[in-house]
Amino acid sequence: MFKKLYESIMPTISLIVSNITDLRGFVGIDFILKENSQISIIEINPRLTCSYVGLSKYNKNNTAVKILNSFEINNLV
Repeated sequence: MFKKLYESIMPTISLIVSNITDLRGFVGIDFILKENSQISIIEINPRLTCSYVGLSKYNKNNTAVKILNSFEINNLV
């Protein structure tokens, strides 16, 4: 199930990321995947979202450090 969802949404996510070039850090993208595999973007949240908590639990590296280091200011941490 996850693989199919990933394959359906990644082209749209890549398009969003390539068109919002000043986006840095953690971004939440809310979407609806319809039965016909059509994707509707609901909103883009340039802030931490609830999924950060889940990602932090399963990520072997410090997610906050990765976010801070995504800024091009001599690696903050």
